[in-house]
Amino acid sequence: MKKLLLVLLMVTVGMSAFADGFSGDGEYENDDFLVYKEEAAEILKSIDDSPIGGFTLEEMKMLNLELSIPFQKMKYVKESEMASAVFPGFGQYMNDDPLGGTLFIVSNIAVITGTIIGAYYSLPDELRFNRLDYLNDSFSTINERWDNQSFVDMLPSMSVFAAGFVVDGIIRLLSASHAGKLAQENIANGKIQFEPKLILPSLVSSEDYDFGQSGYGLGMSMCF
Repeated sequence: MKKLLLVLLMVTVGMSAFADGFSGDGEYENDDFLVYKEEAAEILKSIDDSPIGGFTLEEMKMLNLELSIPFQKMKYVKESEMASAVFPGFGQYMNDDPLGGTLFIVSNIAVITGTIIGAYYSLPDELRFNRLDYLNDSFSTINERWDNQSFVDMLPSMSVFAAGFVVDGIIRLLSASHAGKLAQENIANGKIQFEPKLILPSLVSSEDYDFGQSGYGLGMSMCF
């Protein structure tokens, strides 16, 4: 009886996760995942009008395993996007696109380097290394030089830094979007495949979430 209740709980949690569109933390509300939501919904259609008592333990287990496939697909696409959002180009490498990954990495490094150099040379002359020895001058001297600068004096450097920050953000967004599309294409053409895995409910607090867990409210998460 305990075993039956456990599997029933697993299936119920899996069904609610897909049926609610992963709304517990808003992580899977993106339309990019619509095809996987439909895939899960198609699986659930077979049991729409079936009484819970009509399922055997094995049937519930098999349903749980079937539902794990679209969930893993969503999770993989999201991980690809996040990898490229944090480290532009990494999501491309995850999806066998070394050229695209290299281009995003080089672009990101170029923007960061250009921003640092541009911001430095936009500083007032007396704050640059040729006029101020940051290693040997006293802290009071360095602090006094910086305090003597007005907002207008610092504005060119701050503008360069702000522009670089914006461009860097755009590169990260483009890299994440591109990586997500690559992941979806690789899943669609079968280059990336997933094995059914039992979806296990884990009653833990949000502070205890592991990398491989995604919360769905009430302290409940899904583990593989």
